[in-house]
Amino acid sequence: MRGSRNIVALTGISLVVGMMSSTALAASKGTQAEALADVRQIVRMMDRDQNGAVSKDEFIQYMSQIFDRLDVNANRQLEAGELRPLTSSNWLKCDTLATQRGVEVNERRSTDTGPSPWRQFMTACLAGKVR
Repeated sequence: MRGSRNIVALTGISLVVGMMSSTALAASKGTQAEALADVRQIVRMMDRDQNGAVSKDEFIQYMSQIFDRLDVNANRQLEAGELRPLTSSNWLKCDTLATQRGVEVNERRSTDTGPSPWRQFMTACLAGKVR
């Protein structure tokens, strides 16, 4: 249990650092309004009770969902290859698009017939092929 908490914490930290880096990069390019919009979107996605703030429980629940999305082989552990998508500044936007387009978390699991629909979508989106 402690190991999975550490992995969730690491994933959360990585995601937040990635988001902060994206926000800082956007701000450095003179797009503070875009950076602020990204932060507001993140808060809206995490804020389940819609009170304008993210509680620890809301944060943990959101990070658990991110963990499930990243755990492609469903072994309840994140390996280096599964964490690689977090290095893309577009991962959060692509994951949000996948959700909006109805690509479900349970559809992302690997299959014998090839990559899952979720994995195919994310690969195409991170490559800039999805608008």
